[in-house]
Amino acid sequence: MEEEIVGYGVVEKKKLSQEMKPAQITATQDETFHPEICLVAIEPVSNYILLEEYAEKRDAQTWNKAMEEAVSGMPVKIFQSTSDEGKAIISHVEQGLGIHHSPDLCHVQASLIKGTSLALAANKKRADKACQEALNETNKIISQQQQYLDKARGAGRPPNFKQRIEQA
Repeated sequence: MEEEIVGYGVVEKKKLSQEMKPAQITATQDETFHPEICLVAIEPVSNYILLEEYAEKRDAQTWNKAMEEAVSGMPVKIFQSTSDEGKAIISHVEQGLGIHHSPDLCHVQASLIKGTSLALAANKKRADKACQEALNETNKIISQQQQYLDKARGAGRPPNFKQRIEQA
């Protein structure tokens, strides 16, 4: 079944490439590791998988060869690429393809978070502590209210437990 699907993909790619208008495209590229190194490139607008291929290595030369084969026969020109900050992919994009490389959003965010994460973590820890203290105080007042209701009451106004709970 897998061979039939792959064969169908080859035939359809050839057929559709002949009917396709020339286009400039972006490629998003990355490697996955299941169970071996797998080179992956996707055109993000159409979500078309340009490349999904197991490889021995993930160096720039391997990427160059794989991408050349992936777009061969297609009337496309890759004008930019997005990927992680892997040195081999950057080399492949900038030297092999001779195009602009942009880091993916995930890795840009990771760099930005490094500068703010400690302060945010400290603020969260303080907020968690304040929340726990408020919960403990509320439970303490509820317990006092239950004790008050369980025993015989004397003269005078009862404590305003509702207000104390709301304040806690």
